[in-house]
Amino acid sequence: MDRYILMTTFVRVAETGSVSAAARDLRLGQPAVSKHLQALETTLGSRLLQRSPQGIKLTEAGRRYYERAKRLVDELRELEADFADARGGPLRGRLRISAPVTLGEVHLARLLAQFAAEHPELELDILLSDQPAGLVETGVDIAIVVGRLADSRHIARKLAVMRRVLVATDEFLARAGVPASIDELARFEFVRCEVLAQGDVLNFASDGGRQSVRTRGRVVVNNGLAVREMVLAGHGMAAVPLGWVHEDLQAQRLRAVVVEHELETLEVHALYPSARFVPTKLRALVHRLQERLPQLPGMA
Repeated sequence: MDRYILMTTFVRVAETGSVSAAARDLRLGQPAVSKHLQALETTLGSRLLQRSPQGIKLTEAGRRYYERAKRLVDELRELEADFADARGGPLRGRLRISAPVTLGEVHLARLLAQFAAEHPELELDILLSDQPAGLVETGVDIAIVVGRLADSRHIARKLAVMRRVLVATDEFLARAGVPASIDELARFEFVRCEVLAQGDVLNFASDGGRQSVRTRGRVVVNNGLAVREMVLAGHGMAAVPLGWVHEDLQAQRLRAVVVEHELETLEVHALYPSARFVPTKLRALVHRLQERLPQLPGMA
């Protein structure tokens, strides 16, 4: 059996930790994937994987083989991509993309739909989740992330900046009052959003650098659109990206609460594995997002 096929199958199983997940990614049946793994172990004369009810783990030999096999698979794909670039052919293959749920629903889905329509031979596998996951562990080619970046071995490309606003309904403000300053925000009820990764502290970009205030609130959610619904229902004020509530502000369902300084913005980045091989299709997607995201409401 073709050694490259066996190697590619093993790499996907190692990255996903699951025969069934690798089978879906490779468009193969699970029996075929298991057959490939068995054939590879037989050829090498070594056990590469440990199978258990908790999933699949690499043996010591499997870890060593994965490190080199991954490089070889990437280098071959790079070679194929170089020839595709030289021919100027259409984008082909699959791109696995991860993004936060609300960003994906509000902004990315439409852009990715347009990108897919322009490249009919390209497959897009879009994963929307607010749970951070490693690129290698999930087999993701590119991750779209919001907020401050942690130190990473991955390549980061800035895509856009999200402006944030304080919003509430007129009914809530009539009942609770309108804050006249940042310091007064501490006494107001807030709808808090876990996925913005800033806890209960709001940071404002003041002339002197930064001004912060700790907020409180009895409603905490982990989804941006749920924050919007809670605010619309009058359960409090919220600090949210402008794009989430742009239409509500225009329709006067919500009002922007203005204090002396604006909230700090959030940066949006694309992360992808740090390697010499960067496929043409990935570069094309990053370029498209850098071009289009800043044009959307609340973005710059």
